[in-house]
Amino acid sequence: MDRVGLLAGLAPATVQRILGGRAGRLAADRARGIAPRPVARRTLPTSTSVSVAFPRDVLDGAAVRAALLDLVVQLGQVLRRRGQVARALGLTLKFAGGPSWEKSRRLPEVSGHEDDLRTMLWTCSVVDR
Repeated sequence: MDRVGLLAGLAPATVQRILGGRAGRLAADRARGIAPRPVARRTLPTSTSVSVAFPRDVLDGAAVRAALLDLVVQLGQVLRRRGQVARALGLTLKFAGGPSWEKSRRLPEVSGHEDDLRTMLWTCSVVDR
């Protein structure tokens, strides 16, 4: 027997005779959608990230700002797809040669809206340089 539907159509006693007591009961129950374990809700990740890597050094501020705005749009899409909101935003810049720069800010209120994320991004990138 290679189909669950066929197995579900058999009497449980028949399945038990073929497979043995415990294995037969388990197979018959599973074929009918009966499982002893409660359904556990899958927890969503507590954080997410989006990134961009430039193929070479970029000195054009407009290109960097465009890439940052694209990242905000991507982040908003991920949050909406998951039904989540952001509580804080972190920005990490990694420079050629190894050094990096990090800033993070908490949003005044949780949000998944791109306008709120964009505002927080500019706060991270401009304040405390």
